Amino acid sequence: MTSHDSYTSPGPPWAASRRSPSKTARSSSADGGAFASPRGHAASSGGQAAEPVIWDTAATGPRRIDEHQAKKITAETTRRYQRAAAAFVQWLDEHDMKPNGAAEWDDLLVEHKVEHPELSRATFLGTLAAVEWFFPRFRHQLSWSHAVVQGWFQSGETRHTVPLCFRQAALLAVFLSSEGLPRLGAALLTQVRLGLRPSELLPLQREDTVLPHRWGGPEGQQNFVIGLGRRTGTKVKRAQYSLLRPNDEPAASLFGRVVLATNSGHLFPFTQPFLARWLKVLEDRLRISVGWTPHSGRAGFATDRIGEGWSFTQVKEAGRWISDSSLRTYVDVIQASRIDVQWKVSGLEQLQSRALAQIDVYFPKSIFDAAAGLEARRGRHLSPARPVDQTVRAA
Repeated sequence: MTSHDSYTSPGPPWAASRRSPSKTARSSSADGGAFASPRGHAASSGGQAAEPVIWDTAATGPRRIDEHQAKKITAETTRRYQRAAAAFVQWLDEHDMKPNGAAEWDDLLVEHKVEHPELSRATFLGTLAAVEWFFPRFRHQLSWSHAVVQGWFQSGETRHTVPLCFRQAALLAVFLSSEGLPRLGAALLTQVRLGLRPSELLPLQREDTVLPHRWGGPEGQQNFVIGLGRRTGTKVKRAQYSLLRPNDEPAASLFGRVVLATNSGHLFPFTQPFLARWLKVLEDRLRISVGWTPHSGRAGFATDRIGEGWSFTQVKEAGRWISDSSLRTYVDVIQASRIDVQWKVSGLEQLQSRALAQIDVYFPKSIFDAAAGLEARRGRHLSPARPVDQTVRAA
């Protein structure tokens, strides 16, 4: 028996507050303070250092989430863990259960799933991840729960991410520029050509990039070097990088212009919900229904590369996928072909080709400057309701 198995668990730390162990273990989602963030109240304290969460046990005294552990994930991820765990915590409370040690937590996670057949795989995974995050010593000890997840993946039908391939992304980028969002358009093209995750793309800052020599970078530098995960980490828990070659047009030139127009701070100052809303808006404007998400550009990268003849291993390495099974959910050549057919039937193929041929018209000089704003789109509207041969026009 290890030392941490020798006392009764105080209950999940996400439900922690400065109370006695029995009250902490009985905390439920109905309690307003039950799901306090391990980062404390930094968000409401003007950016001051967050006070760590503390929960007490009679046997060993206070327990705290270490500040360096808390910094490994964002506050939003912490809130997501809390939401995922809320139903499980409530279920424990309702049955007056106080699990002791990793084995009992493992048993009860599976029992909770069995009692709730409507539970989705994503929800169960989120709950499991939350338990392992708030109890770091439980990692690699919840073997039954992980076996359930593995079997769930093997027995279930693979759910593919709808791909947004390059040529379609180019037309969406033109639409976004015509709506006063040229940086969001450049972000889409960058994602499709590099296979970036939304969590890698949107936090990018000027300081994360190194320009090629011909763009003003150091002598001998041939490509754009993009540092990933410098602040929030990556899937492999370390900083990574991606290379964008200058001849990968139009993504490279647009990305380079965004970098040069940014003195400091974010290159693409948008959130994932904002990107998701605009993808839906663009589907409505184009009068199609495909179901693009913020991950669709990454799926488009994988699907495009397989279609170009890249091997599965090459795509996996270039896109920094950890597992083969994860990559397979992003490669969907069949769905991409269906979208191509829908594209043609809707009369968008010609519109797409002409927009690509005159993409500089919709991304003129200085459009990425902060002062350009919405005025940069005047006279450059692109509407699918207009005849194709009259849609794209010079500035």
